[in-house]
Amino acid sequence: MRRLRDMPLELELAERFRFFRLSPRERAEIADKLRGMLSGLKEVSLAIIYGSFLKEYPFRDIDVAIYIGCENVDQLDYKLKLDTMLSEYLRYPVDVKILNNAPPWFTRGVLEDGEVLFISVPFLKERLYLKAIDEGEVRHWLDAEETP
Repeated sequence: MRRLRDMPLELELAERFRFFRLSPRERAEIADKLRGMLSGLKEVSLAIIYGSFLKEYPFRDIDVAIYIGCENVDQLDYKLKLDTMLSEYLRYPVDVKILNNAPPWFTRGVLEDGEVLFISVPFLKERLYLKAIDEGEVRHWLDAEETP
């Protein structure tokens, strides 16, 4: 995969907005590769693929949400390393999002619309979903209180 900073601006823009078209079988193969790669990482307790990759139309990147089960992990650093590692392994751009501190609306959307690649902690998906609903309701209630 080419590095954007090494390209002239025209090529960088073309690469940034490049779309890919794959058959359902090819998409399933990529999901299986992701599952195998992510399930082997001790830091990752849950991995979900979501977004345009799951649809039948072209996609720009592969969106993956993970939950990190270790406390001593620098989440931003881990995300950036995983972005690069998965993109190079799959040869398609991958965008990893960390669910640990994600906004409730985002977590809920990923859990409702995404496809679980693997989960290593029983009921983790359900606990995250309930937490997202609770936080969303509290936020809605607090916003309503602030409105005159």
